[in-house]
Amino acid sequence: MNYVINDIKEVEAKKIITLLDYEIKLSDVLKSINLSSLKGKTVLIDAALVSGINKYRFIESTVNDSGYLNLSEYRYIDVGLDLLELADSILRDNPSKLNNSILTAPQKKQISNCLYSLN
Repeated sequence: MNYVINDIKEVEAKKIITLLDYEIKLSDVLKSINLSSLKGKTVLIDAALVSGINKYRFIESTVNDSGYLNLSEYRYIDVGLDLLELADSILRDNPSKLNNSILTAPQKKQISNCLYSLN
């Protein structure tokens, strides 16, 4: 699987989509996801394994009337510590994807050992 979708308790976003395969073009994966039950809602995308742990890690987008992500309107965002911990725990639940990602060895270790923070 190229991604997993999990519920989040954020006021704005209802789901977090964690991308798991760095070898597939990010836009191709995002175009394939249908979330018809979330039309008009905001979703969060964690692209850590695709783009790295940087300012491009978290992407916020809305679901259009067809149920697909509105890829013409998105923004990169910073998240709070609670959401960062959730995102890291999702990555830890997929160790083979984490270990075979583009992340550096120290970044993989930080996520695996629950050491990564906003600082």
